[in-house]
Amino acid sequence: MNYATNKIPSLDLRIIKDVHQELYGELKEWFGQPSRIALDCYRDALANAKAWRRNPYRVKRPRVTRLAMLSHHGSGYRVKDECVEIIGGIKLKIIGWVRRYDHYEDREARLVYRGGRMVLWIFKRMLRLKQYQPSGVIAIDINERKIVYGDDKINNDRDTAIDRAHR
Repeated sequence: MNYATNKIPSLDLRIIKDVHQELYGELKEWFGQPSRIALDCYRDALANAKAWRRNPYRVKRPRVTRLAMLSHHGSGYRVKDECVEIIGGIKLKIIGWVRRYDHYEDREARLVYRGGRMVLWIFKRMLRLKQYQPSGVIAIDINERKIVYGDDKINNDRDTAIDRAHR
C-alpha cells in the first residue's frame, strides 16, 4: 500500500485509468497480490493521494500508518454462515452484527487491524426517501412583545402582557 501511495504522486497520476496502467502489473507480479486485492489497493492509494493533494498544508508525502484494507463485496469479501471470507485466504468469525441493516445492499468494506483485533466495517447503500412536503402546519413565533402565528395563508399577531404593561 505504501508503495502505491508513494508512486502515485511521484508519477503525478490523477485518474484511475492511468494508475491501473502503471501499478496493476507491478502489484500483481512483484507483491504477488490477487487481482482484486491489487485493484482495491491502488484505488485506496489513489484516494489517499487525492486527499493529500487537496490539503493546503501538505509537507510530507502520504503514507499508510495503520493496517487497513478496502475491499468490494463479492470480489473482495463474502459473508457466509456467520463468517467473513476475505479473498486471499483470510476467514474471520463474526462476533457482532447489526441485523436491522441486512435488507440493504452491501457496498465496499474496510478491514481494519486495531488493538490486536480485525474489524470489518461494511458500508450499506440506503435509498434516499422522497422529499417530504408538509401540509396543515402552523408556525408560532413567541417574543417579549408579540406572539405571531399562522401558515402560508393567514398571519395573526397578539400582544403579550409585557407589551401591554410597557405601554
